[in-house]
Amino acid sequence: MTGFLAVAAPVLTVLQCIFQAKRIRLAGANGVALGTWILSIFCGEIWISYGILYSVPAEWESNGAFLILALWVTYLAAKAHKHISHFWWGLGGVTLVTAIATLFGVHHSTKWVVGMMGDAAPITMYIPQLRKVFADGEFSGVSIGSYWLAAVTAVCWLSYGILLHQPAVYMPAIILLPATLVIIYRVANSRSAESLSL
Repeated sequence: MTGFLAVAAPVLTVLQCIFQAKRIRLAGANGVALGTWILSIFCGEIWISYGILYSVPAEWESNGAFLILALWVTYLAAKAHKHISHFWWGLGGVTLVTAIATLFGVHHSTKWVVGMMGDAAPITMYIPQLRKVFADGEFSGVSIGSYWLAAVTAVCWLSYGILLHQPAVYMPAIILLPATLVIIYRVANSRSAESLSL
């Protein structure tokens, strides 16, 4: 079972990006929180760093694919919002933080910094999207399919972490699962209200 989950979770994470990119290309980026995708880039970068520092090739391999796609989604969203400078500043900022954390992580006594940031990154990445779904009313650019995949991914990571007795793996999923369900509910509710008003 752990072998299946170890493959399923990263694959589903990559699919999330593909679903969201497709939605942005078809419907624009209305309602898409650029901050969520910038934090997704940070998440990919910090887990690649973790994989390198702790010699876990699966981390940098799976997060490498995710990082490339998260960069693509973030760029598409920034371009649609006409905020390309936010993309570059956000990318520069999260990359700088990752570089500093990695430098700390090179030393054995401070290696924990990368692991701590690796846990914090996924816990915080949906905060901008949650703020947006409670503030805005138009979410045509948000892919519900992407967030359903995020919910299933959270269940995979939760199960995987529990089976391995690794709180660092399952704790972020405890936060991410309800966050994704709230986003799905708010976006779906907004879309059904829009279709009723037509």
